Amino acid sequence: MLFLRITNEKHIVIYRLSAMGDVAMLAQAVRNAIESNPDIRITLVTRPLFHPFFGEHDRLNFFPLDLNGRHKGFTGLLKLANDIKALKPAIFIDEHDVLRSKIVRSSLKLSGVKTVVFNKGRNEKSAMLMGQTEFKQLTHSIDRYNAAIKLAGLKTSDDFQFILTTSSHEFKTGSKKKTIGFAPFAAHDSKEWGDENVKAFLNLIEKEESYEVLLFGGGKTEEKKLKALTFDFSCCRSVAGQYSLEEELAIMQSCDVFLAMDSSNMHLADLVGCKVISIWIATHPYFGFFAWNNKANCIVRSPQEYKHIPLSIYGKLNSENEMTKVEEIRKMIPPEKVLEKVNLLLD
Repeated sequence: MLFLRITNEKHIVIYRLSAMGDVAMLAQAVRNAIESNPDIRITLVTRPLFHPFFGEHDRLNFFPLDLNGRHKGFTGLLKLANDIKALKPAIFIDEHDVLRSKIVRSSLKLSGVKTVVFNKGRNEKSAMLMGQTEFKQLTHSIDRYNAAIKLAGLKTSDDFQFILTTSSHEFKTGSKKKTIGFAPFAAHDSKEWGDENVKAFLNLIEKEESYEVLLFGGGKTEEKKLKALTFDFSCCRSVAGQYSLEEELAIMQSCDVFLAMDSSNMHLADLVGCKVISIWIATHPYFGFFAWNNKANCIVRSPQEYKHIPLSIYGKLNSENEMTKVEEIRKMIPPEKVLEKVNLLLD
């Protein structure tokens, strides 16, 4: 049960349930709002799994969301709206803008709660993907989150940077070599570098004998694949499925550099202050999802180099034929180029 504190602080409720990478990016905006507005307190509505992304602050609370029980289904969303209303928020900020959040937002609005919704930029992203507008950098998701907070009448700082401080977690690799964190998977196959490139890259690392590689991933399928890589390459250790999310974040923070696809692991490594190299295949950083503190470290090809780039905004492809184009893009990002970037960042 979440109890309402009697204070003079303005109570703000911020809502975002998924996906993991998007919630990780939201941490920058939430902590920015707290630090920039000493007269507010925030209650965050998100999945309990994601609470560690935001760190601890005496003016930040987490709503006890129960999507498998009280807040399940349509009636559960109405209960959620009532539960939020009972907190007597001054403003409800919807940083998700999907059907579920619209139901909650509309119910709150009808009951007299001031609501604000962030602009996903759906139309401009779609227009750019279809070649109807200039191919250029669009507003980053974190800037979009901040814009909604400003729309609610709050301040944000353009210079703010939040680095999540993790609890110390010892992970002994048995080596004094520098450590590369490597997350070769993504939510969509089209965003992955591909098995051939991954193995060729690890083969180069093995020959160079300068680095230890920690492999990150989630789910039984990825865990199995990563374990297989540890058998093939002695430079590799897998941390997948062995630690809590908090512990994985701490292990990420201990890495000297982190290599990822356009994925949640890219954002998590960025959140804990890693030097992050990101590989972009079907998607493109211009849509506003690049690692916030590591824009300069995106490895990406341009439409001038290959006319079909980008193929997708989020990674979902329209047809199986587009996977042929994915394979062609993968070949345009050779392992040697990626290793060169790793060496450059670690010199």
